[in-house]
Amino acid sequence: MRKPLVITVAALALAATASPVLAATAPPASAAVSAAPQGTYWHVRSVYTATHPRQVGTKEKYWVVTERVSEHWADHDGRMWWSTSDQARPKSAADLAAWKRDGSPQKWTYRTEGMLVKLTANPHQTPVKPMRGNDWLIGERKLSFQEIQSLPTTPEGLRGWLVEASAVGEDPVLPQNFDDWVKGAYTSLLYRLPAPRPVRVAAYQALSGLAGVKSAKQAGNAVKLTYGYDAAGYEARFGIVVDTGAMAVVETSVDTSRDGKPFKAKTSVTRYETGWSDTLGS
Repeated sequence: MRKPLVITVAALALAATASPVLAATAPPASAAVSAAPQGTYWHVRSVYTATHPRQVGTKEKYWVVTERVSEHWADHDGRMWWSTSDQARPKSAADLAAWKRDGSPQKWTYRTEGMLVKLTANPHQTPVKPMRGNDWLIGERKLSFQEIQSLPTTPEGLRGWLVEASAVGEDPVLPQNFDDWVKGAYTSLLYRLPAPRPVRVAAYQALSGLAGVKSAKQAGNAVKLTYGYDAAGYEARFGIVVDTGAMAVVETSVDTSRDGKPFKAKTSVTRYETGWSDTLGS
């Protein structure tokens, strides 16, 4: 039976408030952390949604949304499995009506820039398959379950550990790229890796305290962290919604524009459910 850490995502508007103060703070770094897993598998389910960058249809043109459901399982020895499911559907009520007038096709195919693009309205699911490797990764730094449990539980200690981790491997993180890289590392600790709560609290505090990261309170325990950049007319805004009760990421988003116009090919929302499970497969 699954023991979910995150059950649902509240898709509500941002409130223009100051950065929230967490009710729960990280314990001292010397506090003991249990390495006992709370289930057989660490399970991460993600639902990636994006507007397809080109209208489809024959008699009528309309926008469709592509959706990919990905699931990953890992046992406490680091053995991993995965499964995916892909589907496309009309984006809005107007697009749905246009799709029906187009004969309600179940698939769309076209060529662009020498590539064949295929979309299907019927979910295309892959069976659960084993993955290579027996370790979790942060950058190129491999971690066992026990090492994840022993990560630093203060923002300062965790950042210091990540500085060292970023230099591991054949392709270390360049110093000028570290600030961008570390945002992804903190985010991974908040959903992708089975880190204990004190480590997740430290990751949240470190991430929300970075220069350029803004916080806004949402409904319930949800807090949205945002940051972005603008380079040569290309603007990207990243959003990370954290359930500060469960201390876990429940949603990430990328909102991009080019020369002031929405850039659909690089705009998406991904929602997450994470937690321990005793079942391999849905």
